[in-house]
Amino acid sequence: MIFQPRKFHISTDTKSVEELLHWENTELRQRAELAFKGEGTVEYGPWLQFSNCNAVLRVRKDYHDKLKRFQLASPLAKIAEENGYTNIYRKNLITLTDMQKLMGRDKFNELLGNHIYKPQGKATLVPMSDKRKALVMHNVKQEFKEEK
Repeated sequence: MIFQPRKFHISTDTKSVEELLHWENTELRQRAELAFKGEGTVEYGPWLQFSNCNAVLRVRKDYHDKLKRFQLASPLAKIAEENGYTNIYRKNLITLTDMQKLMGRDKFNELLGNHIYKPQGKATLVPMSDKRKALVMHNVKQEFKEEK
């Protein structure tokens, strides 16, 4: 019986001697021999949080993840491009401000002005010379209602 006391619960598992010996002779021994030789694959998981070497293992995990991404991305992209697939990268839409700078204000408003909703901002006291439109209030009591 394996007894594991935890902070909020206790977990137990029962294995026969034969099951444990079989696991030791098949999986555990092979993996241990590879580890002693410095071979095999490094696997990281949620159990890292219980390790005394958590900080070191976390850095190693991040390093291995970066290596995997680089090793997979480079040959895949190269092979795809060599076979005529050039549109394999994601494109993100630029911000509306950047789009307005790119098109110019007049062209931007002509093409996209009807599709953009600008919510009304908070009321502000300004001098009469301010060029913004005056705020039209239909229900003064609602506009000055205190929020709780």
